[in-house]
Amino acid sequence: MLCTVGAKSRTLGYWWKLKPDYDASGTVADIDCLVLAGKFADGLDRRGLLSSLLVGCLSTEHRYGGHGAKYMVLTKVNFAKDVENVLSELTGLQRADESGAFQLGKWFESNEIPDFISSESYQRGFVRDELGWKPESKDRPDVWIKPEDSFVVTINAAELQTSHAMQAGFTLRFPRITKVRGKGSEDPKNADDVVDWSQLQTLFIEQEENRQDEVSFGSQHQQQTSRFLTAKQLLMSTKQKAAKKSRKQTNEVKQFHIPEAGETLSSALDGFSFCVLPGNYCLENDSYAAAQAEENRWNTEAKLVKRREDVIRYIQSHGGTCQLAVHMGTNFVLGGTPTDASVSNLRTLMEKTDKNSTAKKEADARRLLELGGVIKWTFVYSIGKLILIPPSLHIAV
Repeated sequence: MLCTVGAKSRTLGYWWKLKPDYDASGTVADIDCLVLAGKFADGLDRRGLLSSLLVGCLSTEHRYGGHGAKYMVLTKVNFAKDVENVLSELTGLQRADESGAFQLGKWFESNEIPDFISSESYQRGFVRDELGWKPESKDRPDVWIKPEDSFVVTINAAELQTSHAMQAGFTLRFPRITKVRGKGSEDPKNADDVVDWSQLQTLFIEQEENRQDEVSFGSQHQQQTSRFLTAKQLLMSTKQKAAKKSRKQTNEVKQFHIPEAGETLSSALDGFSFCVLPGNYCLENDSYAAAQAEENRWNTEAKLVKRREDVIRYIQSHGGTCQLAVHMGTNFVLGGTPTDASVSNLRTLMEKTDKNSTAKKEADARRLLELGGVIKWTFVYSIGKLILIPPSLHIAV
């Protein structure tokens, strides 16, 4: 059997192996990462030539880069295309000669984890610790490279998945380098301009929320999902994913999604812009808010809230607008619970931001400080008209 789907592939006899990122239908697209380390290829004929790279993201504490930025190991990716020429040109690495000697160039060997690798780690769970990266033997690199000597690569992957091996707590499934962005390239990028951990976390949350769109089959009462689809199911899946991606092209980050506005009920929130953070949105999980809702008679609609999208639709139905991220036009930032990762990360960011700074990279953080932080989501349900926000409705950040 010969597969004729118009996507890049690997030929396996008469079969072709298709991967989601090959036809741009993967969840993770155009992620910029920094090369941190490498592993040599096996075999004497390739000794001294790196066959895989370890790449990383900025740690949460250093999300805005700058001097002394630290990184978290994210994933291992094979680097086959023009590997020898690229590494020689960008880092001075020279493969072994006939005598077996090779030049490391800007790379260096170390049995210890270098200081540019953050002590911050999610390797042991989604709760951050300061124990750093503890690599398994199969992942321990042969050589490292300092950020100022390294280069940025753009990666496409099928999806983000949890990992107990990688420091970020995530790794990329089917990662593939699509662009080298080192100095002298057509589109160079600085080491501290790569993706940071909090951005990856947001992508992961969005990815999990969108899993309801996966292809399913079976009865209405008992549905099952399968990774092995018929030709018809594969075609339907491809069309659905293409349509979904097309709707997201106008977003700054492809994986974000703002639901379409429903019926307009009032103009109470007209002229105000909200950023609703990913997290847990449910009145049943907040006994204090539930008591307030019952007492003040705004519990009917609030009880219907089960997820973030419900809050966004409510805001839109009353004339408000929602944005994907905080910027100068944002009026309110809404959060679910104080323990949500998105709220916790912003709390850490605000604590480390100098409100008197003029750095462009800290503009969003300064705007958040000006807004007074994150407001509990029940705020928009507790009012019929826009009034001053009672202090009791603020999430302590």
